[in-house]
Amino acid sequence: MGADTVGADSRGYDAGKKINGRKRFIVTDTLGLLVTVWVLAASWQDRDGAKGALVAATLAAPSMRHIFADQGFAGRLVD
Repeated sequence: MGADTVGADSRGYDAGKKINGRKRFIVTDTLGLLVTVWVLAASWQDRDGAKGALVAATLAAPSMRHIFADQGFAGRLVD
């Protein structure tokens, strides 16, 4: 359950993962330094959230050439 101080529009429920709240998408460089963080309601699909995080990362670090991601982000995100 999310805090009362956080708006309901930024919270959601992911029935597949049984998560109530938010999902965080974090992009780091190979040294582990933070490039971008994308926080969405838990009701967003993982691939949709990852797409937004990657767009933000390419704007923040246009020299980025290679992306390593979990296998769960395969399919439509890769295409």
